[in-house]
Amino acid sequence: MTIKVGDRVKYLNNVGGGKVTRIKSKKEVWVLEDDGFEVPVSMSDLVLVNPANFYFKDEPIDVDESVAVHVPIDAAAASSSPESDEEDYVFDESEETPEGEKLSIYMAFVPKDIKDFQNTVIEVFLVNDSNYYMDFQWLLGKDNVKVARKDVIEPLTTLRIAELERNDLNEMQNQRFQAFAYKKREYSPKPAIDISFGVRPVKFYKLHCFAGNDYFETPAMLLPIVERDVFNLTLQADVDAVQNMILQKDKVPSEQRRRIRVKSHDKQPEPLEVDLHINSLLDTVVGMSPKEMFEYQIDKFNDVMRENIRKKGQRIVFIHGKGDGVLRAEITKQLRQKYPGCYVQDASFQKYGFGATMVTIR
Repeated sequence: MTIKVGDRVKYLNNVGGGKVTRIKSKKEVWVLEDDGFEVPVSMSDLVLVNPANFYFKDEPIDVDESVAVHVPIDAAAASSSPESDEEDYVFDESEETPEGEKLSIYMAFVPKDIKDFQNTVIEVFLVNDSNYYMDFQWLLGKDNVKVARKDVIEPLTTLRIAELERNDLNEMQNQRFQAFAYKKREYSPKPAIDISFGVRPVKFYKLHCFAGNDYFETPAMLLPIVERDVFNLTLQADVDAVQNMILQKDKVPSEQRRRIRVKSHDKQPEPLEVDLHINSLLDTVVGMSPKEMFEYQIDKFNDVMRENIRKKGQRIVFIHGKGDGVLRAEITKQLRQKYPGCYVQDASFQKYGFGATMVTIR
């Protein structure tokens, strides 16, 4: 496959795509995404959709913004299993440190694969390097915000709160963190936290923004929200300056670092696959009209959604095929009207091609 400037492409392993603007090398090109950001992408991760010399008409699409919740929250992190060890964990006050009496709270963005940091997903962690419990909520948006995560983080703990795909990074430009700290005994009170900040998407494509740190074995973009009881009111201004500040600060002693507990999570289960091809649903379609077959497929879709709608974090892949797009369009319409809180995206192109939609129950 030859890719040239002007071609419309789709990402092989991620949702989204765009227009090729320049060829960086024989193995890498720059793609201008629909949100206006230009990113470098390996040619092996691209699928040619429309060549530059191929005329096509962009048809308007009726988009309901309520369908797209752009930051899929990790289901295992949101509610751990009753049988897990985490439910039995009780913070021991003997683990407290003198330094922990001052609040130090960080937001950390950690690439899953630092060797491929420009394409890999980004895990978002909250680091509580203090002796206090923290009741927090992480908000996204500027004037009208939505709650991306609301939870309690234990003392001296690192908690994963989200996982970001590349098309989620624009959401990171407007973030807000609200929290209050407390102990389960008498303690010296701390002021409530309410800080707005943002990270420009381009920062996630710059390797120097991910640095070694005291909390993760791999490089991370570590943003101090509160450090040693000092609120970071300049967090919005310059991520590079913040990273330099982190690199210059005194290192936490190794014996203290071992006390920072990374909260474990169950592995996210494989998605439920539902093949909506009529021959997969019925042994025979003799005597059925096209309309009846179509209605049967939609009924099956709704049956599956109703059965799983209370299973927060459940991922469902509906295999509808490419065809003329009628079934896919109806599924999209049903999701918009009946299940607006669900996160909807194209399923893996590598596995399903253009013929599947993945729904995450929220």
